[in-house]
Amino acid sequence: MSKLGKISGFIIRSLIGAIFIYILLVAVFPPRIFLSTYYVVLVLFFTGLFVLASDFVLPRLINNISKFKYIKLIKQWSNRKQFIVFIVSMAIIVSLAFIKPVLDSFNDKKILLEAEEQFLPIPYGVISQAKIDRTLVELQKALSELRNEYIENPPDYIIKLHLFLDTNELIKKTGISEWSAGGASALPGRPPELAIPVEQESSIWNNTLATSTPAHEITHVVTFEALQLKDMKLVPRFYLEGMAEYESMKDFRRFFDRIWNRINLIFYKNQLVKLKEIPNLNIKDKRVKNEDIFLFYSLSDEFIKYLVHHYGEDKHWYVVKIVGQEMNFDDSFMMVYNKEYSVAFSEFLEYFY
Repeated sequence: MSKLGKISGFIIRSLIGAIFIYILLVAVFPPRIFLSTYYVVLVLFFTGLFVLASDFVLPRLINNISKFKYIKLIKQWSNRKQFIVFIVSMAIIVSLAFIKPVLDSFNDKKILLEAEEQFLPIPYGVISQAKIDRTLVELQKALSELRNEYIENPPDYIIKLHLFLDTNELIKKTGISEWSAGGASALPGRPPELAIPVEQESSIWNNTLATSTPAHEITHVVTFEALQLKDMKLVPRFYLEGMAEYESMKDFRRFFDRIWNRINLIFYKNQLVKLKEIPNLNIKDKRVKNEDIFLFYSLSDEFIKYLVHHYGEDKHWYVVKIVGQEMNFDDSFMMVYNKEYSVAFSEFLEYFY
């Protein structure tokens, strides 16, 4: 019975380890890799090998080392001090947990002052000042980061910010598509305007994770600036949304969101005909299915990620800047990537699936 228990324990631990490693594979590699039987077998084999080593080799090694005189003395000392060490360790862990929120709260006050000069909040309904402030901070963080990276001389204008209590209120009062989480209006030559739900207030005791909406919509604003305030329609919608998805999802905090998107994309592996048509989808058409909207956004994110990993972090922005200098998108893409836009997308699908 004990042998059966050991074998069962070994199998269970191996499977748990394999699942954990597999989740990392999903996050890092495209489906063509993490769906490969070859890689699944490799993951199971090496996980089992590791568990086997930790079950039998490691305990014996530790047992042999612990027989040394000096190791015994260290163990003796540590046993006496165990309670004190435990208390000190817990105090350090608790302190570290509060350091970042405290530092963030000081930094957020500075960012809020910058945001108040950049945005004109227009709340719809009763919205607490704490939620408005949190939203302003998240928008300003994304704006400053992208401008510092890609815009040499940012335009001097005030961005009107239409704020709603939640997504339902946004959809009801603006008539925006039901699948939308926010919207950016950018008319040529005029300051852009944003319409988004407010973020939840955050504090040292309640450090709520921000949504990806502020960073997504701000990416559209900075893209508009990279175009020198020209018509956003000069760039394909698929490319624009891909940029916004990539910039708002690349943070480590969005790790599980990225994994979830990739898991969903697995199910469309055998629909390449449909996938090839996705970049041409009119997402403003009310008849478009939510399933296709999901494909549009998730694939656009993966496409820009593919361009970044294979050609460089900044090149998708160079394309937009060149369009802003009076060259059409197809020629701009060809100039930067040395291949046609449609060819690059086909190569991406082949790489991804």
